[in-house]
Amino acid sequence: MSIENLWGGLEGIDSVRTPSMILQEQAGLLGKLTNEVLQGKVKRDPLSELREDSNVKMTLYIVAPALQGYSVKILDLDYSYTTAYPVKVTNSLEGSLWRASSESDLTGILKDILSSQRVTNIVAALIAESRMSIVDPSS
Repeated sequence: MSIENLWGGLEGIDSVRTPSMILQEQAGLLGKLTNEVLQGKVKRDPLSELREDSNVKMTLYIVAPALQGYSVKILDLDYSYTTAYPVKVTNSLEGSLWRASSESDLTGILKDILSSQRVTNIVAALIAESRMSIVDPSS
């Protein structure tokens, strides 16, 4: 006798991409795009106690390992463990707050922030400084 499935259609749930996964993907991509001169680092706020209303809070940094790990805070995400969306996105460089109600909203917001002229300028400056530091390690 087989057990009746009372959970409904759970097929395909492995393909769900949470905001955390999307941010981690982008952090990893930065290293590949810069030949590891820069790295993306995602820091998750530690949980002291997991409750029903607990949220995932994480921050994306751009890190320059050649500059003694110098980092620039780019954005924060805040969302519920149980629903993933909506997610609050704070652009740390400008102080602006965005709200994404879906994965496509989130990827659009992240694209706006990460491809902005300000972030591009930060990346360019950190790469140049990192290369100078590698050429002249005494600086």
